[in-house]
Amino acid sequence: ANGTDGLRAYSFDNTAPSPTLGTGNNIDSGGEARGVCLAWYGGARPELANGTDGLRQYSYNGSTFTALQNINSGGEATAADIYTAGSNYWTYLANGTDGLRIYSQPTSGGAFTELAHVDDGTAYDVRVDGAGSGIFVADGTDGLRFYYYDEGEGTLTTNYHINDGGTAMGFDYDSNYYFLANGDDGLRIYSDGGTNFVLAGHIDSGGEARKVSIAQINEYIYIFLANGADGLRVYRVDTPGGGGGE
Repeated sequence: ANGTDGLRAYSFDNTAPSPTLGTGNNIDSGGEARGVCLAWYGGARPELANGTDGLRQYSYNGSTFTALQNINSGGEATAADIYTAGSNYWTYLANGTDGLRIYSQPTSGGAFTELAHVDDGTAYDVRVDGAGSGIFVADGTDGLRFYYYDEGEGTLTTNYHINDGGTAMGFDYDSNYYFLANGDDGLRIYSDGGTNFVLAGHIDSGGEARKVSIAQINEYIYIFLANGADGLRVYRVDTPGGGGGE
């Protein structure tokens, strides 16, 4: 997701002596590309959170993007996540000041259908748990929220909520640990208290914590933090039972 340049796809060769990126394929449908997620049925179907242009879906055959559909419910689409629920895909859209929206579409293709919407602040980032009904939102004006989605009722209900100041801008999770990029407040780590978030760690190294991604390697969790003017930071924390951390 490349800002005003639109959506790009690159091949990556990690077998060469010096790993390289191949030539990028690009499509720009206007707006400002903020976040992308990927569905697979009959080929790659990238979905793009495209700023004030809303949510776009493309097909991609390895060399060419084809625009399939666009939906704009207002707000400013900043990030998206996707989950397969039976014969449908559910797309979760962090839609800026418009809040969180959930859409469905058949896995065989077809139009987006709105399932639920909640507006509790400014949704910057969204992540979905393994069951598809637990949804975490980094909310710039309201902190970190955990919603439960009831498919039968079509409702979103806040389960947990914590606001430790800063501007919640990005989020990721692993097992029972939740990692929040919290703007000028830095990086915060929470554990699951059963009915609430419990602060497990906090570090502020300057800059502005904007996006966070994690990877688990052996007994460690590695945290990759896009930190605004301060660049890219990598932290390491032990997984539960590993003892200690950095």
